[in-house]
Amino acid sequence: MADEHTPGHDEHSHDAIFLKVFLVLCGCTVLSFAADFLPNLHVGDGVVGTIVLAIAVAKALCVMLFFMHLKWEQNWKFVVLAPTVILSVGLCLALVPDIGLHYYSVQSTETREAATAAAAASAAAHADNGQAEKDGR
Repeated sequence: MADEHTPGHDEHSHDAIFLKVFLVLCGCTVLSFAADFLPNLHVGDGVVGTIVLAIAVAKALCVMLFFMHLKWEQNWKFVVLAPTVILSVGLCLALVPDIGLHYYSVQSTETREAATAAAAASAAAHADNGQAEKDGR
């Protein structure tokens, strides 16, 4: 019969796919590890961070598509994920005024240098006053 299912055929094809995905994930891990050595080649930290983040996204997509079987699901997965995406983006936008804009206070170099000079002048004046009191003035 033409409709008969040969046992083990689907398992074999899925095993081959999973092995390929595993090898891709191993390769991405090696690339991510190698990207950490790029600053030694005078590549900026922002570039290294972008490369590592892109590799991490690729690895996450491989895991989601193949190991979580989302590649073989119907299109309803987008309907299920839409509220999650909306809530996560909304949460990030809601936290921007509290965390993103307020958490880091930038102090200019001139202000820092002026504060250091003022502290040094104050310490010198204090030392001069102490010396004057010792001399009996």
